[in-house]
Amino acid sequence: MRKTVWRLRNRFAENRFIGVNCGIMDQLASAMGKSGSAILLDSATLAYSYVPFPEKEAALIIVNSGVKHALASSAYNDRRRECETALADINKVINASSLCALSVDEFERYKDSISHPVCQKRARHAVYENRRTVQAADALQKGDPAAFGRLMRESHLSLQNDYAVSCPELDFLAETAWRFDGVYGARMTGGGFGGCTVNLVKKDRVASFIGSNADLPIVGGSILSHDHFQGGRYTFPMERAEIGERFALDGFEDIECGIIKWPMSVIRIRGERSARLVELAVHILEAWRGYTDEAATMDWGIMPGSAIGKAAITQISTP
Repeated sequence: MRKTVWRLRNRFAENRFIGVNCGIMDQLASAMGKSGSAILLDSATLAYSYVPFPEKEAALIIVNSGVKHALASSAYNDRRRECETALADINKVINASSLCALSVDEFERYKDSISHPVCQKRARHAVYENRRTVQAADALQKGDPAAFGRLMRESHLSLQNDYAVSCPELDFLAETAWRFDGVYGARMTGGGFGGCTVNLVKKDRVASFIGSNADLPIVGGSILSHDHFQGGRYTFPMERAEIGERFALDGFEDIECGIIKWPMSVIRIRGERSARLVELAVHILEAWRGYTDEAATMDWGIMPGSAIGKAAITQISTP
């Protein structure tokens, strides 16, 4: 009982004094989390149960996008209002206590009663995400991390497209993880507009996954700088650095590539299509991990194994 009162007080503080119209999930997870288990929570009733997490098979890895979010000043409260508007429209034709009380079939039957298309998208996310949550708990109960991972991916795409709370940096991290052999699933976590991704990784691939992401500028290494990652809103100091040499990569002639003058060699790539930038970034990283040429890197005046000398460029451009 004391923990329930404490959780509700914390939520009240966030709602009343901070100005974020949030739910109870974070407070309950902090108070009631248990090692080796996930929590299945009904936020309407505060009923919850523990679901076994496959610790022997998988690990959860958090990757920080480096983008700070401030929920009180973001569109978080807007999303809440849009969902409330959608529910009010739905309730003109069917009585529903909340969007999540609707089944997917009911939503599809009555969704056209939601007058504003944006509110309909927000409602679709809420209804389908509720079903995904139940399915995810079932997947964990059955010891099926692959099914759980597929639901994580579906969840991120819904958060990206229907709920619109992701950002280019989070999308880049999720898409990169999906391409990695050994990742069951990945998605943004938290309130959105920045923050982290959560990745479900095979236990025997954790070291490789962490090593691959150490290549990314978000968590260290600073070997890639590209407009997709920056999202057009943030400028790294390296963005102002002079380009030492420009080059083209076979199969990616539509993307402008260059090595900038920086203490650690940095490849800058620019193009019109974010999907192509992600594709090239993954291609470069895969080639990079297998490349070591001490003579070539020393010619560039940088540390062996951490830079992309002329020989490496030739190797990357010839798949």
